Amino acid sequence: DGLWAVLFWLNILAVRGLLASFIPQGLAGWEFDGVLDVGFEGGSSPSRKGVWEYSGELTMSQIKFNDPSFTTAGDGLQPLAKIKVTYEPAKGMLVWAGSVELSQGESLWKDFYISWSKQPLSADIAGQFSRAAMSVDGLTVRVVLPTLGELHAGGSVRLGRPPSFRFQAGARLNLEP
Repeated sequence: DGLWAVLFWLNILAVRGLLASFIPQGLAGWEFDGVLDVGFEGGSSPSRKGVWEYSGELTMSQIKFNDPSFTTAGDGLQPLAKIKVTYEPAKGMLVWAGSVELSQGESLWKDFYISWSKQPLSADIAGQFSRAAMSVDGLTVRVVLPTLGELHAGGSVRLGRPPSFRFQAGARLNLEP
């Protein structure tokens, strides 16, 4: 059994300075700041022989950004992203699940203002890849804004010749007069 873990944090402003020559010209005038906390762990499963398990978490705090004209901006954002992956080499099966949450801070996109504490966002995605079938099955996506409603989609993708896909989507909206 071999488990490992990696934890670190990054100051966005400092990283931006290091990567300045790689920033696309269209983002050169934008301002960014905040802190990223990153954690990953994984290795062979102690409870399931021949299975590898990995998980990761990206926590952002004090995130703020704006374009030069300040028509697109964010302040006090604290998004959280998580992923969990299980790989069974003998079966050629890769199963994953991930989530994103944003419940603090505020954003402005031209004329649209969003207070994430009043309109929190959560999103989940999951699925499994089979190497033998060359397919992604059980693909599900769910996006929830509690005061507005929920969007959900699911389906499968076959990567063979010819490739094919099947998707269905729906929404449950909280619309009131």
